[in-house]
Amino acid sequence: MSIRTKKKSANDVSISNPVIADMDGNEISIGELVGTDADEVFNRVSENLEASRLRELLGEVLTKQERTVIELRYGLLGGCPMPQREVAAIMGISRSYVSRIETKAIKKLQKHTMDF
Repeated sequence: MSIRTKKKSANDVSISNPVIADMDGNEISIGELVGTDADEVFNRVSENLEASRLRELLGEVLTKQERTVIELRYGLLGGCPMPQREVAAIMGISRSYVSRIETKAIKKLQKHTMDF
C-alpha cells in the first residue's frame, strides 16, 4: 500500500514551488500564476448572492407573465437579453404590451428592493 501511495503522489507539485523566473530573475510560483485576487472572490460571491436574491424577488413579487418578460428581456435564464419585439413574438402579445408589463414589473422590483 505504501508503494502505491508514493507512486500516486510522485508527480505532485507544491503550489509554492517556483516554476519560472521573471525578467529580473525573481522566481514565480504556481500560486502566483493562478492565484485569485481576494476582491475578485468577494465580487463573485456578492454577485451570486444578488442573483439569488433577485430570483427570490422575481418569484415572490411578480406575476408569472411579468417574471417571464423580465427573464427574457434581461437574459436571466442563462440566455441572451432579447428585444421587446422578440419577447412579444414568443409570448404572443404586442410589443407595446411587453413594454407596459416590463415597466410595471421593474417598478414592483424597485419598490421591494428599497427594503433590502
